[in-house]
Amino acid sequence: MNSLPKPLPLRDWSAFARKPWVNGRGKLDLSDDKRHALGRYLAWLEIEALPLDSTEQGPLLRYLAALEARIATKPGFYAALCHLMTALAKVYPGTDWDWLRQWRRSWHVEFMPPPKESVADLGFPSLPFANWPSETKELWRIQVPAEWSQQKQVFYRAAYGRFLGYCAYLDHAPDHERATIEAYLAHITARLPETGHSHARSLHVALAVLFPGGDWSWLVDRARRPRQSKTVRRSPIAC
Repeated sequence: MNSLPKPLPLRDWSAFARKPWVNGRGKLDLSDDKRHALGRYLAWLEIEALPLDSTEQGPLLRYLAALEARIATKPGFYAALCHLMTALAKVYPGTDWDWLRQWRRSWHVEFMPPPKESVADLGFPSLPFANWPSETKELWRIQVPAEWSQQKQVFYRAAYGRFLGYCAYLDHAPDHERATIEAYLAHITARLPETGHSHARSLHVALAVLFPGGDWSWLVDRARRPRQSKTVRRSPIAC
């Protein structure tokens, strides 16, 4: 099966699927990525004539096979898988999803091996959270989304810690001017040409958490995976 239905509109979801996303003010608190991921799975269950509250392993694996065939890239499929897993755990909290987490880990090891590049190649250490400026630490504690897992918090905290480490490496106080961030990203790109875009993306998220009033939209282009030419190999940007 190489095609999938369009996501089931939110208005057509069963009450059990909508209820976990209703916040204390009675409004839906559901991001587009999770709404899309869960809505498409529910639509697929309908087409397969399966109950919408089905959590059986066999049908879900068949759905994931169809989803992987539909999405063009491995990172794209992995992102969709993660969104779906988060949504499933929210809607079906009593289900043991350990088998699916193990399946995801095995898939990741097989199809998305870790890059050869390492943050150790940056030439400076990341600044640990304990050593962040007290004001910034407090902002993070207050503003980090409550639904984020500890692992997710640590991941994006590390992204900002790398930026602080860069500022310390240059021996000047951290600032968030575009010129400073551009210089940091140029440093990243020069030393991590294959994964620099992902560091830009994680910094973008961290800055949006810490300083939500800032305009970080210009970082979106820097966070996109660069297109590689088949005939010309470009040299890394010099720092």
